[in-house]
Amino acid sequence: MLQNLLRSSATAALFLSLTAAPLLAQDVELPDPPQTLQMHRVADTFLALPVSIGDGEPMNWILDTGASHSAIAQTIAEELGFVSARQALAPELDPVQTLTRMYDAERFWTRDMSIAGQPLQDINMVVVPVPPEGPSIAAGLLGYDAFAEHDLRINFDTGELVLGEQTVEHTDARIAPDRQLIFAAARVGAPRRYARVLIDSGSPVTLVNNELKQALSSGGVQLRTITGVDGLRNEQAAPVVLRNLRVGGVCLGRQSALHADLDIFDALGWDDEPAILIGMDLLPYIEMTLDKESGAVEISAVRDQDVCDQRVQWDRRFGDQPA
Repeated sequence: MLQNLLRSSATAALFLSLTAAPLLAQDVELPDPPQTLQMHRVADTFLALPVSIGDGEPMNWILDTGASHSAIAQTIAEELGFVSARQALAPELDPVQTLTRMYDAERFWTRDMSIAGQPLQDINMVVVPVPPEGPSIAAGLLGYDAFAEHDLRINFDTGELVLGEQTVEHTDARIAPDRQLIFAAARVGAPRRYARVLIDSGSPVTLVNNELKQALSSGGVQLRTITGVDGLRNEQAAPVVLRNLRVGGVCLGRQSALHADLDIFDALGWDDEPAILIGMDLLPYIEMTLDKESGAVEISAVRDQDVCDQRVQWDRRFGDQPA
């Protein structure tokens, strides 16, 4: 995905979902009372924040709820002093799970970061080996660790990101304690089937796995190419139609998505059960509130016409703590 963010392409959809081992971050107290930050769209899809590093000019960083850990493009890291030691460190590199495969990543401490004058904690980031050629639209991804220990409210429609104490009334989703990703439950199709959900604002499109595809209608014959973070492995994705999608307190009618047999579904243990990765094509219908202490996440509708009369909640379907 980061390669897609850094090298725009009209024909390929590229994604990254980081699920590496936990990283250490230095906590920095954020403003109290809650502060609202206004995100802006890049590539007409992703939500970005202007992040400054030291005295440098602000750069676009994509808010990525599908990344457990923040990532920085190698070209940007090198400008900050990073020197690759991949060959020497090969046995010590940490595995990172992307949508299409697992790869070994180097790390780089990114320090003195701020958004609109407010500091972020120093982060030991995953370094993504993105080729230097091509137009760049983002310096990296802001994952779960960028806002460690603080509640969030994200309106994917207006682009508002609220930092500070939040109230979660419904446990529609959970922050997985091990993977640090946001898992939800959904009902979809006719007859409706339950499906596991990963909320991923770093993906431009919504994706379904093989098991769920069997219950869905075809959305056409034009295939799209999904390429991993390093561009070394491609997968073909076919259009499908989601009917009567319900997740949290949001109910949507007919929606388009893509079907692909992606490695991420297998890595999450979801290859044998229906699963959806909800991306930025559907997230603008959603406002999401995260309580970091409890791990509870509330998923609410932005528009009145999308409010469900009965919520679909993670706890009721899949238990209290996702793995």
